Amino acid sequence: MNSKVFNYKLILLTLAVSMFFSTILFAGVTGKVSGVVKDKDTGEVLPGANVVVEGTNRGAAADANGNYLILNLPPGEYTLKVQMIGYQPTRITGVQVYTDRTTKVNCELSMTVIEGQEVTIVAGREPVEFDRTNTASYVNSKEMDALPVSNLSQVIQMQAGVVTGSGGALHFRGGRSREVAYMIDGIPVSNSFSQGGGSNVTVETNFVKELQVITGTFNAEYGAAQSGIINIITKVPENKFDGTAEVWTGGYYAPGKPMYIGLDSYNPVTDKEVKFSISGPLPFPKKLGKLGFFLNGRIINNNGFLNGQRRFMPTDGWEIKVYREWYRAIYDPEDNFVIPLPDSLHTGDGKIVPMNWGKRYNYNLKLVYQPFNAVTLSYNFFHNNGHSKSFSSSWRFCPDGTPEGWSSAVTHMLTMTSVLAENIFFNLRFSYQINSNKSYKYKSAKDPRYQTTATNAWDPGQITGFDFGGISSWNRSWFDQKTQLVNGDITWQINHIVELKAGFEGKLHDYHYKSAPMREVFGFEEIQFPYTRSEIEQYNFQYEFFKDTTSNYLYSHKRLRESSPDSLRDQQFFVEYDRKPRDGSAYAQTKLEMGELILNAGLRADFYWPRDRYAPDYSIVPPELVGNSMFYVPAKMKWQLSPRFGLSFPISDKGALRLSYGHFFQMPSYQKMYQNPVLENYNQYSIADSRIGNPNLKAERTVQYEIGLQQQLTSDISFESSVYYKDIRDLLGIEILTLSNAATFYRYVNKEYANSMGFTIAFNQGLAGGILSSRVDYTYMIAKGSASNAETLRDISVIAGHGKGAYNLAIRKINYLNWDQTHTLNASVTIHPTPTWNIAAIGQIGSGLPFTPATLDPSIDLPGGEWDNKGRKPVRWQLDLLLSKSFKFVGYKWTAMIKAFNVFDHLNENRVNRITGQAGPAAYLPEVARKRYSRLARIGEFTRDEADYNPTWYSRPRFIQFGLQVGF
Repeated sequence: MNSKVFNYKLILLTLAVSMFFSTILFAGVTGKVSGVVKDKDTGEVLPGANVVVEGTNRGAAADANGNYLILNLPPGEYTLKVQMIGYQPTRITGVQVYTDRTTKVNCELSMTVIEGQEVTIVAGREPVEFDRTNTASYVNSKEMDALPVSNLSQVIQMQAGVVTGSGGALHFRGGRSREVAYMIDGIPVSNSFSQGGGSNVTVETNFVKELQVITGTFNAEYGAAQSGIINIITKVPENKFDGTAEVWTGGYYAPGKPMYIGLDSYNPVTDKEVKFSISGPLPFPKKLGKLGFFLNGRIINNNGFLNGQRRFMPTDGWEIKVYREWYRAIYDPEDNFVIPLPDSLHTGDGKIVPMNWGKRYNYNLKLVYQPFNAVTLSYNFFHNNGHSKSFSSSWRFCPDGTPEGWSSAVTHMLTMTSVLAENIFFNLRFSYQINSNKSYKYKSAKDPRYQTTATNAWDPGQITGFDFGGISSWNRSWFDQKTQLVNGDITWQINHIVELKAGFEGKLHDYHYKSAPMREVFGFEEIQFPYTRSEIEQYNFQYEFFKDTTSNYLYSHKRLRESSPDSLRDQQFFVEYDRKPRDGSAYAQTKLEMGELILNAGLRADFYWPRDRYAPDYSIVPPELVGNSMFYVPAKMKWQLSPRFGLSFPISDKGALRLSYGHFFQMPSYQKMYQNPVLENYNQYSIADSRIGNPNLKAERTVQYEIGLQQQLTSDISFESSVYYKDIRDLLGIEILTLSNAATFYRYVNKEYANSMGFTIAFNQGLAGGILSSRVDYTYMIAKGSASNAETLRDISVIAGHGKGAYNLAIRKINYLNWDQTHTLNASVTIHPTPTWNIAAIGQIGSGLPFTPATLDPSIDLPGGEWDNKGRKPVRWQLDLLLSKSFKFVGYKWTAMIKAFNVFDHLNENRVNRITGQAGPAAYLPEVARKRYSRLARIGEFTRDEADYNPTWYSRPRFIQFGLQVGF
């Protein structure tokens, strides 16, 4: 079927489904305000009282029982005005609305005494959220601005139940990092392709109105996630022109730390960035409605803290290899690994060079158009562009030998919200997301520098593991993904008790992947010399003569070419494919608000269709016909129903208990479905010992149970706790397959299992007037499973059968997962001693993550699987600070700021030596240590600290930033 025709049919089918449900999905992006209006003196209800949200066209009249309800309010702070003839008008300020929540605001009106007099009441944040049936946190823009954070990830990792793994990935309650769904204004932006998950769209903190983080169970409206939801609500245009501009500059300071180069002194311009936000109405004829805009941007020039020193250049590799050949022939050294290099072979200038730098440009534009009161249109545009370089420890002293990466993302989002009746509204959303990534050393495969840098000069004997020249990678890769999406939801508030909501979603993906690494030209795989070592010794050639002769010799240089799909020799290296999978969902749910008793219940249906082929049984495939279509069948469409349930009920006027349960469905990553696809012309050598994808993978599934308690302890302190258990099945792992001739290769399969259990405790405190607010939370967690990632494989035995060849059977043991941080404590405090001063601190401490220990004697092997993750790394902790002062100057409001991350310069050990259990110098047997350090001293190129410390094993050192903001 023609792809375009199919796309149109799928979109029409999706719209039809939406009409069938009387609806249109996805996540909640608005909240509600409800309450009762009474006479202050008599306590009688006041039917007909008018409640209006100031600055909007939203409002409601109290019914016969004095109840009012205002729907579809974006999260934020509002002022309510309550009026009734014969009573004093009352304004209630500081009413905070949250996504998916109902804010209760009751009002008592007094009889009119003085005509025109108005009463103002300041609402406070609800200490107990009676209408919430899961574990969720809400952080608004004001709270983010007052904290020492620079991106949303730092805000998210402060929440209870969230653990940061050793590589920086976020894990919610023991799940893998990709089990979290990311959403912006109700539109999913999760990276469905990557096994690592994450978001396709970068959103800056100054564009966020509210951040909702759900770490427990969640309603049926949320999908494609097993562990949690990150829901971002962006800001809306202001009614008048408003804007800010910020400039930040800073640097790292870690004196006395031997693992770092160039951080003994402070350079305040290492990292630089500019932020800006402009918002307001646009000129537009009033009769055509209202039009406003919000423009936001961030420009980052980040040099990072992982530096190298340019002692060698990539072109040095070949000459060093030639010199070593000559030196061994002339001097016949006793230790063949110790060859001191003359200064002439060090062509680097010795400068300190940033090696993990990044330049990024992020722009966000939001347009909101309201042609009339019942309809609102909004358009979001996101443009992210990045150019970066990743650090490699072995190339610290030849920093120009590592490749660079480029990324680009453009996202369009269009949302229509329509109020069909006073109690019915719907949202319809469209999105087009484009992401591109590429990585290589030189842009053109014909760049002559590929030939001059083809030879690496490794540290002899890997005493330090450093490279003296060449380039670190011949890989060249490109990846482009496009996602077209339509989703929507309809909400019907039948009465003050019953709310019904239903929705749908459809996605069309388009993936193009290409990997074309450089390969040796046939006949030039190894460097050859014009003279043998015995001839060099016999004729006593001088080095200059030998080098000149070698440089003119045809086979003395490796020659590179880009791998080709037409070459049989490249089939294990060149990979290129296009895939266009489809996935979608539909759901229906209800919310019952019976006073303080809240019930959420829903059912969700998800499906995905990989649109690719797979081989059910490779054991019957002849080695010369690996890719032949006769052995393949189309991958099946997969679907699942997921019930969700949540209940919250009061246990006192200041406390509530909640229960929740749900099934959660997440399709496997498309990356693992399509990895190294088997092409028609493949044979056994094309896939031997490689890992191939599996388009017929099943979905990964989680069942989660949760019990929670909320309690107000004092007038300004509240407490929340939850206990949970998660059963996680059908996680990805590796199976070992054989062809009919016993040739072995590997394929991804659903085989791994995990479970997680624990509890969280959180205390929130806030004094009236906002002078002091604080939060402390503690998480206890046990996360175990058969594998921490999809690449884990252990061989236990060999089994053979007629016609099947031999294959290995993988063992499965339940061990601690890599991110099992048993104890986690987070604390934050914000102090406003005066309206112009702000002091804030964030502290985090967690028990050590697991690692697999090893013995000092390499001849002693620990039993496979028995000691996996039995050791514990050192405790992790960090403290961040923010100090800001606002002042008036030349008619504008200015704010001077200082941020200090990792104030005490404590380096958390993300990776450790398996013998010592710590980062830094490894442990050796005495005779091994003497030999290693003796060789190191005789080579004379590197110090002992340089050889023993790897900076990538540690967390970020102390980072100090200075900022200046102006508001206009």
